[in-house]
Amino acid sequence: VTCILMKSALKASRDGSILIQRHSNDKSLDIETCKRGRVGDRIYPNDTLYRQIQLDMASEQWHKAYASSRHNATLLHNVTVIYEDDYIAIVNKPGGVNMFPHSTHASGEITMKEILPYVLRPPADGMSDVLPIPEAAHRLDKLTSGLVVVAKTRPSLRYLSQLFQTRAIEKTYTAICYGVPTPKGNEIEKDGWHSMTEPLDGKPAITFWRVVQQWKH
Repeated sequence: VTCILMKSALKASRDGSILIQRHSNDKSLDIETCKRGRVGDRIYPNDTLYRQIQLDMASEQWHKAYASSRHNATLLHNVTVIYEDDYIAIVNKPGGVNMFPHSTHASGEITMKEILPYVLRPPADGMSDVLPIPEAAHRLDKLTSGLVVVAKTRPSLRYLSQLFQTRAIEKTYTAICYGVPTPKGNEIEKDGWHSMTEPLDGKPAITFWRVVQQWKH
């Protein structure tokens, strides 16, 4: 038994499926403070180890509509489903998780695109225009936690995408800041020169803010 466990541990380490959370008194998983464990890493008191678990969607009957997905993701994050029906879903994305894979995406890093088929149920049998896997209708930054609206059918995705593109849906964020915000105004608009990471026809980014509460440090 010891030999089997040792082989399993070595394989998991080499595959990069072991996460180490250093000196954690809180046993909840915090992706931002974790490092990917490798063979030879030292483990210290109060360290917490997590192992990614590969799920087989085909073995889950209630996930059968998404069984053809190529995204056999490892499910690490607690993504809470706030609302769900046959057409849309609203899920709570944790901070530290990208919405979609991209050019600078770290190998083995999970994204919301890969998580959604595992946490949502498929639409009812017989429905038309069902998406192969559920798709988010908008984006949240990697470090931002919050609600994500997800479509399960193509008409739902088109409708929701249009609502976000026309700004018919308003996004509200709450943030804790160190220091006092500038009194010059309550609008942030991206300007200046930046490296291009989005298409040339991308939309402008404008943020309106207000102070909700202040504390003395």
